[in-house]
Amino acid sequence: MKEVHEGKHSEAGSQGYTVEEITLGLPVQEPTAVALGERVEVSRYLARRLSKLHRVMLEASRPSEVVGDFIAGVRSATGCSEVEIWLHDPVGVLGASLGDTPELLGMLELTPDSHRITSMYGDAAAPRKLMPGEAARLNILEGRDDRSGIVIVPAVELGHIVGSLHLKAPRLGLLDGEGDLELLFDFMNLVPVTLRHAIATQVTSELMLVDPVTRVANREGLIRDLDREIGRARRAGRDVGLVGIRLCGLDGMANLSQQHIQTQLLSEVAHKIAVGLRATDAVGRIDGMCFGVLVADAPPDTIEAICQRYQTELKGEMLDDGAGGSIEILPNVSWVSVNPHAYPGRAVSELSGMMLDAVLSASTCNQSGEVFIKRGEAR
Repeated sequence: MKEVHEGKHSEAGSQGYTVEEITLGLPVQEPTAVALGERVEVSRYLARRLSKLHRVMLEASRPSEVVGDFIAGVRSATGCSEVEIWLHDPVGVLGASLGDTPELLGMLELTPDSHRITSMYGDAAAPRKLMPGEAARLNILEGRDDRSGIVIVPAVELGHIVGSLHLKAPRLGLLDGEGDLELLFDFMNLVPVTLRHAIATQVTSELMLVDPVTRVANREGLIRDLDREIGRARRAGRDVGLVGIRLCGLDGMANLSQQHIQTQLLSEVAHKIAVGLRATDAVGRIDGMCFGVLVADAPPDTIEAICQRYQTELKGEMLDDGAGGSIEILPNVSWVSVNPHAYPGRAVSELSGMMLDAVLSASTCNQSGEVFIKRGEAR
C-alpha cells in the first residue's frame, strides 16, 4: 500500500527502463506510550460489537467478503447512515483480489495516491471529527447532500497510513469520548492485516484448483471458471448454465476397500463427463458425490436437453467395482440457467454462489432410489 512515482532510475534506466520510486507518506509513528495504571472509559456495547465483527472478518475467505462484512458491521455497530472506506492500492493488487464488487459502489474507494489519504490527518495518525465544510473540501462522501457530523478514522499498517474510514452521524453517545475513538482506531488497524491474510488465503486456494481424487477441477476451480463465464455472459447478454450430477447410492461405502472402489467410480464418471465437453465448458467436483458442469451460452431449453443426455448416458451403466462385481450408477441431475442481465447490481461471485447452491439443493438423493432431472432456483 504505497504510492508510486516515476523519476528515479537505476542501472536499468540507462537501458530505457524506468524504475518507480516508492513514497511512503507520513513518517513511521509508534503507538503513544501509556502508564500501567492508566484507565479509559469505553462503550461495552461497541467493544462487544467490534469483537464479534473481527471474528466474522477472520472467518471470511475472500477479500471482498472482508470488506463487505467490515462496512456492514461498522454501520450496524455505530448506527451511521453513511459509511465509506478508502484504501491505498498503488499497484492494483487489492483491486484485482476484490474483483467485481458493484455492491460496494459508493462505500469503497481504492486509490494509488497515498497523499490523498494522509493529507487529511495532518501530522498525527489519529481519529478526529471534521469541521463544517471540511468533508466537501476533502471529497469525503462525495455526492451526498448532507456531509455534517463526520468522523474519520485512519488505518495504519507498519506505522504508515494506508486507509481511512469515514462515518456520518454515529449513534448518539458513541464515539463522543476518547476511549470509544481509540477502540475504533485500534480495530481499524486490524483491517489491513485481515485483508492481507484474506488475499493470501485466496491466492493459495486458487493455486489448488484440482480435485486429487478425480483430477478434474475442485469446487474452487469450477467457481473460478463460472465467475469468468458469468463476466463474459454479462458483457455479451448471454445465458450461463450449470448442471449438477449427483451419484446416489455411494455414500454408504464406508470401509477402506469400499472407499477405494468409490474413488475409482468417481474417477471413471469424471472421465466420462470430461471427454464429452465442448472447449467452452468445464467440469468440477463440487461436493463429495456431485459434479458440476459449466455450460456456456445455455438458455433453459438447451441446458435441459443437455441434462437429459447426461442422465441417459449415465443412468443404469454398470461399472466394475474392482472386486469381481459391478455397481450401477444412479445419477440425479439438476440444472440452473441464469442471464446476468436479469440480476442488475449483483456481483459475479454472488451469481456463481447462487447457481452453485441451486444445483446442489436440487440434486439431493431420495430413499426410493428414483433418479430425476430437476431445475434449481437461483435466488
